[in-house]
Amino acid sequence: MVACLCGFADAIRFRSVLKIRPVILVVLFGQIFAYMLALWMLSLDPYFDDNGTLTRIEGRQLWFWALEIGGWFAIVLVPALLVIRFLLQRALRTIR
Repeated sequence: MVACLCGFADAIRFRSVLKIRPVILVVLFGQIFAYMLALWMLSLDPYFDDNGTLTRIEGRQLWFWALEIGGWFAIVLVPALLVIRFLLQRALRTIR
């Protein structure tokens, strides 16, 4: 949520979506990718074991669980993407 607000503030400040800071875009991309990955994973197999019976996850619960699991994915994915971005920038600087 904070990254979305920062991106919106940058877009207003610079009067262009193209001038949003790359770090904010990496964080936004990482969060969106984490939530979409969680939704995709839950959509592949929307059943769970409820005391020995196979039960389908309802639509409302599916979205809730996708947000929950996506949040946990984002904790790992966003810092990893930031490290990858840093290493790529550093490698490009040494090549030049």
